[in-house]
Amino acid sequence: ETSDASDVPGLISEYCEVVTEVGEEAVLSPALLELMVALVEDKFGEESGEHMKALRELADACSAIGKPGLAAPMLATLARLLRDQCDSLGNAWAEADAQAAEEEAAQALEAAASASLQEDDLEAACASWSLALSFRELVEEEGSEA
Repeated sequence: ETSDASDVPGLISEYCEVVTEVGEEAVLSPALLELMVALVEDKFGEESGEHMKALRELADACSAIGKPGLAAPMLATLARLLRDQCDSLGNAWAEADAQAAEEEAAQALEAAASASLQEDDLEAACASWSLALSFRELVEEEGSEA
C-alpha cells in the first residue's frame, strides 16, 4: 500500500518523537534531514505551515539529542522564512519571532562551525561561521533599532 504524500508531516512528527526518545544514540544524517525537509517543501510549498513545522520539529529533535549543529541548516531556513514574513506583515509579534529565530540559528551555526573544526573541515566551518555572523548582524541591527 502506498502512502499519500500528505502523510509526510505526520511521519516527520513521529520520527522526531522517536529520535527524542532514543536520545544521544539516535543516528541522524544530514542527508536524511534534507530529504525530509525537501519532501514537505515540495508537497506543501516553502512558506507553508507544514514546511515551517517540519523545520521546527526536526531542529528541535536535533537539539534535544545534543546535536545543534545538525539543526543549523533548518534553523537558518526557518529564520529566513520568518524574516520574510515579518517584512511582509510588519507587526511586533512577527518581528519578535524573526529575531528569536535568527538568534537560535546563529547559535546552531556556531555549534556547526565548532563541530566542523573538530572534524578538520575548514571549508564547512568557514561557511557555518560566515552564516552565523550574518544572523548575528541581523540580530544586532534589529536590536539597535528597538
